[in-house]
Amino acid sequence: MSDFRSPNGSLHILLYADTDLNLIDGSSVWTTSVARLLASLPGAHLTLLLKRPLKRSVLVADLPPNVRLVDPWTDDSALDLPEGRWQRSRRLSPNEAVLALRSLDRHHAFDLILLRGFDVCRRALEDDALAGPVWEYFTGVSEKDADTLRFVHSRAAKILCQTPRLQRQLMAMLGVGEDKFLLLPPMIPDLSETPPSFVRRTRRLVYVGKMAPLYHTQEMLELFPTLRERFPGAEFHLAGDKFHNDPPSRDFPGRMRHLLEDTTGVIWHKALSREDTQKLIATCDVSCSWRHAAMSDSLEISTKFLEYAGHGKPVLLNRTPMHEELLGPDYPFFCDTPDEFLAAATRALTDDEAYSSAARELWEVAGGFTLSSARDRLVPHIPRPRPAAPSPPVAAPSSADPTPLRVMIAGHDLRFIDKLTQHLQRAPGFEVRLDKWISHREHDESATRDLMDWADVIVGEWCLANAVWLSDHLPPHKGLIIRIHRVEFNTDYPDQLNTAAIHRIVTIAPHSADKVRARLPQLAPRVVHIPQPIDCKSFERRGLVGSDFRLGLLGWVPALKRPDLALDIFNSLRRRDRRYQLFLKGRFPTELQWVWRRDDERQYYRDLMARINHSPWRDSVSFEPFGDDVNVWFQKVGFILSTSDVEGCHVSVSEGMASGAVPIIRSWEGAAHVYPPQYVIDTVQDAVDLIEEIRREPEGVAGRAEEIKRYAYEQFDLPHITAQWEQIIAEVAEEARSGDTPAGQACSGSAPS
Repeated sequence: MSDFRSPNGSLHILLYADTDLNLIDGSSVWTTSVARLLASLPGAHLTLLLKRPLKRSVLVADLPPNVRLVDPWTDDSALDLPEGRWQRSRRLSPNEAVLALRSLDRHHAFDLILLRGFDVCRRALEDDALAGPVWEYFTGVSEKDADTLRFVHSRAAKILCQTPRLQRQLMAMLGVGEDKFLLLPPMIPDLSETPPSFVRRTRRLVYVGKMAPLYHTQEMLELFPTLRERFPGAEFHLAGDKFHNDPPSRDFPGRMRHLLEDTTGVIWHKALSREDTQKLIATCDVSCSWRHAAMSDSLEISTKFLEYAGHGKPVLLNRTPMHEELLGPDYPFFCDTPDEFLAAATRALTDDEAYSSAARELWEVAGGFTLSSARDRLVPHIPRPRPAAPSPPVAAPSSADPTPLRVMIAGHDLRFIDKLTQHLQRAPGFEVRLDKWISHREHDESATRDLMDWADVIVGEWCLANAVWLSDHLPPHKGLIIRIHRVEFNTDYPDQLNTAAIHRIVTIAPHSADKVRARLPQLAPRVVHIPQPIDCKSFERRGLVGSDFRLGLLGWVPALKRPDLALDIFNSLRRRDRRYQLFLKGRFPTELQWVWRRDDERQYYRDLMARINHSPWRDSVSFEPFGDDVNVWFQKVGFILSTSDVEGCHVSVSEGMASGAVPIIRSWEGAAHVYPPQYVIDTVQDAVDLIEEIRREPEGVAGRAEEIKRYAYEQFDLPHITAQWEQIIAEVAEEARSGDTPAGQACSGSAPS
């Protein structure tokens, strides 16, 4: 049994909510929000038990590193549940959840256990093996549950309520005081210190959440064409892919899909991460939280309502006692009927004064529901962490230590050199400082000069205007290394370099090295090919069953990535076998202004999405947002596609290979020099034939995995690449100190091209 404990002084918390984190709705968003809140407490180490196996990471991708997810179906070491129905049903019943909680608590002795779910709460408190203290969270109750609530109140350390109204109702029902009660309203990320403009800029409506009859999603979509007639060009953006047909309504899911996919002006984003949801809300102007009258007596505050409010976006919502308590009876955008919804939307799109006043009021209300305010409310009640063991004394630096090499890294976009930067910052013998430019043309010239005077070696990341400036202003006895990617070859900047000042020019691919030598022959002896590094060990994950039928495309924007070819490959395979699936991960075109403002790019992606949404296999194509969970994503991918028109080295292919995924690479320039040529193809049919050939082999993808991973380790692994960089930096520093001019130097054989 593995030990979840952090070093002494930590606060160990166990969280379980009776909700499915694969779905995006209020309860699942609450769970991840509370996870972030608890993980932010001093010394906290949080264990989150899953109710269902995690099939997608939209909600959990950005949880902090001190949150550990326990999946009973994959993490055999985490708990010792007996065999039972949970293995077949792929979900934990309340009884099974309590058994799992008891197992975890027995092995890890948590300081606090927080539970959500009425039956789980009741059964957990009946189990004396839970050492506690146990906190129970409620969103609503019924008089028929009074006896059970009295039992819970008698055993729980704390009862958390979402609203003061619910707390008052519970206290009255049980005839008890407030000593055990604690308010935990829904929470949103801390608001920006700079208020929004509270000015309407577009005619975009937005709705985020589940598609359900009680949430009036069908009614809003049916009313939208009327609104669009009044306001030509208006758009309605919706995010969410959970269809909750309760109470049952005839053909609700089918009707909703038709409205989402075929209504002019409606843009359906399907499932988005919380971060991407916030970005979507920020780009819209009027938000929708209009619900069925049956929900008017609810004691819950909608998290989505608060997220809309936190962006200073007026909300169209029902007039309820809860909403009037928050916003006052004169809030201008209350609506209960279809006519009132249209009237409120029309006013929000025309009445600038009402819009601005409501937006400001909502933003001020949202300030009381932030993560910081929730943390401040909880901290006085949290158990004290165990005392920390005294830290060993820190050894003073030895005067005999050699002077470290001082390395300056300068550029506007340092993402791709980040792994090298982090390595050098930790490595003995190096001291690193960053010069982050505003753009490749704009920088603080005084700060750059100061850093150049300090440094022994300057690394210019990207061969753009920054590289030209660095080569023109290099002080004496300083070494200069320029790293060139792909896009620079389409500019004039390489021709503007002061080549006499450059000690090395580093390329990320062999064909790029050849292009530099051909274009700048005077630099030929100083051109070095060092591949883009990846941390191969971080991709060592166990593949999921069925990955032989799963294709992945990591990064599908801009259009030169050619996701249409990935769809062609998938479509051909799908005709042969319905088990094939396609997973696309990365930023959406609407997130990148430089992409979305181009007419040709917008039309390309609108056509692409229409093709998917109108296809019979649309449910077998999945989108996941950009995030740092790529290693988890690769668990389900058997084939990693590279369908681009052009690439520098396409790092996602090397990452996929490190995970054991088979690369299927279109023959963009240089592909066969970067990756094994047997996986480089010319046509869609070549790709289909190769995938089918590999899948039919006795061991399928698994039979190729070791050979593919070995190639990734030998060519791209971080220790191998950083060793080459260390040697090049040391050589350049020595050349610069000795006064040798770069023009007379040839690169060593340490990093041959």
